[in-house]
Amino acid sequence: MIGKTFGQQVLVENKPGGSGVLAVQATRQAAADGHTILMGSNSPAVVNAIMIKNLPYDPFKDLRPLYGISLTPVAFAVRADSPYKTIGDLIASARQANRPLQLGNYSAGYQLVAAWLGTASGLAVTHIPYKGGAQMLTDVVGGQLEVGVIDFGGTLELMKGGALARAGDHRR
Repeated sequence: MIGKTFGQQVLVENKPGGSGVLAVQATRQAAADGHTILMGSNSPAVVNAIMIKNLPYDPFKDLRPLYGISLTPVAFAVRADSPYKTIGDLIASARQANRPLQLGNYSAGYQLVAAWLGTASGLAVTHIPYKGGAQMLTDVVGGQLEVGVIDFGGTLELMKGGALARAGDHRR
């Protein structure tokens, strides 16, 4: 879609890891010719400055924001055959088993979303960190992880293929 908009070929290079730090570092090392864009969540641009001690870049000086290219809501991804049909189901199950919410995430921003859910529900949260969303979703689909916190766009193809559902307030 971006290629059509700009009328030229676009190369996507994923750089997972470090809550976006690796991607920012790679972008900073690229020539400042206007041909490299960092597509990231709020983690590299905002959250990392608060959550990561000795961050190797200054998001306010080293990044120039382009807002509105992409906006995606957060999803709590579960296997298609998961017993969790809503966030309420997930919370009720953790309460009934007297265990913390166990949530996979791959960035400081999604870790904060998971922490917020814990605070809102009154439950402890066990964060299960991943280097990137692809490995986390592989573990959700494979049954090694019950729930992953990710951007909704990252789940679409697996949802279309029937391997993944989304634990939310409404099914679509």
